[in-house]
Amino acid sequence: MTKQTVSIVKYRENQETVKRALQLCDGLKELKPSDKVLIKPNIVLTSLRKKLPLYGVVTTTRVIEEIVILLREHGCSDITIGEGSPFHEELNLNTTNGFKSIDLIKIAEKYGVKLVDFNAGEFTSIDLGPAHIKLARQALESDFLINVPVLKTHLQATVSLNLKNLKGCLKQSSKRKFHKKGLDEMIARLSTVLRPKLNVIDGIYSLERGPGPSGRAYRTNLIIAGRDPFSCDLTGAACLGIEPRNVAHFRQFSDLSGQPLSVQGIEIEGESIEEVAFPLEWQMRNAETIMADYNIEGVTFQWFGNTLCTNCAIMFDSFLGVFLKDNKKSNFDNIEFVLGDQVHPHKESKQVFLLGDCAVKNNPDCKNAVKIKGCPVRMRECVLKVYNHALNSSKRRKLFAVRMLKGLAEKTGIYEEAFRRQYSYALPDFDRSFYRAASGSGNNR
Repeated sequence: MTKQTVSIVKYRENQETVKRALQLCDGLKELKPSDKVLIKPNIVLTSLRKKLPLYGVVTTTRVIEEIVILLREHGCSDITIGEGSPFHEELNLNTTNGFKSIDLIKIAEKYGVKLVDFNAGEFTSIDLGPAHIKLARQALESDFLINVPVLKTHLQATVSLNLKNLKGCLKQSSKRKFHKKGLDEMIARLSTVLRPKLNVIDGIYSLERGPGPSGRAYRTNLIIAGRDPFSCDLTGAACLGIEPRNVAHFRQFSDLSGQPLSVQGIEIEGESIEEVAFPLEWQMRNAETIMADYNIEGVTFQWFGNTLCTNCAIMFDSFLGVFLKDNKKSNFDNIEFVLGDQVHPHKESKQVFLLGDCAVKNNPDCKNAVKIKGCPVRMRECVLKVYNHALNSSKRRKLFAVRMLKGLAEKTGIYEEAFRRQYSYALPDFDRSFYRAASGSGNNR
């Protein structure tokens, strides 16, 4: 097997870091000016809300723009940026808002690049063995697919890098099917069908316990690039301090493809893994630790497993943020939140809330449970039913009044809710300009 090359470069502003990373791995070797190029970033969990943290969650506009500039300098004229972001109407999450939130509309206008929402496009049926799935036709028909994930950990997949980022090319129903049929195996099988020709891991920011706002971002200043997605992923995981053998979809892909499950056979150019490694935790903190941060007692939930789909995970993250903020320094009488189709409530829990269709179907014999149906379940309904059953009438009336006023204020744009964190995303390390288009004309770059 041909030895793969992966470059690791420390990101430095105004020094063409991405260009150097691609030079070191010969990333544009197979690119022809006439190629139909598709850039696939990671634009998950974004809306127009300014307080929603982008750091370590979403590919930076800075890296996307630098790639576009290099493609233009190479003579490419048919360039598309495509993504299929999670869709959640209640939380205003969709691909279009994702594009707007990181200035990709401006990037498209500035450089003559097309933007494609995979969710609104055509799909091709692909047999992946355990299931037939729908894959965005634009991704399959591109001549040169460029994968641009973020360097981050993931509560369900351990890491979310190149192989995991391809899941964004699926139809929403197929994404849910991935979780039901076996997330790790399906990620591995998809990666045998969809093979990017260039992979650029954006590690300007990296995320611990991702992918949602409950994770913590760090400024890591790394760009990892290569022509082979799996080699890049092995390298990225090692930089996160995660042994590649401990990543289930890596093991599955190695078995399917025959590629070694080790960085030892990879030619590393630029920085060494040892010099830049920034170990991050990936596993979810337990409920007791999370509740203790807000001095809340008597509330628990269990890890929901790999079968919980992204939309319900996003909903729970948002609901939990509201619940924690509203109920600081509160004591409850052993209540439990249950999500997904793998979790059964603890026997000692006195009040159980089944959040979503999967949890309801998985616990048909759970007596006295409050069943909150939906796929995905609506956050407002969760707040309403949980508060009705878990709070006394005085506190419930007060919180409902506050929530109603906040909702009206948010709709009019005079208020935007933010949630307390134990750390700060402040300058200079956390710079919002990384998610903004650079000033100046694209024709002059």
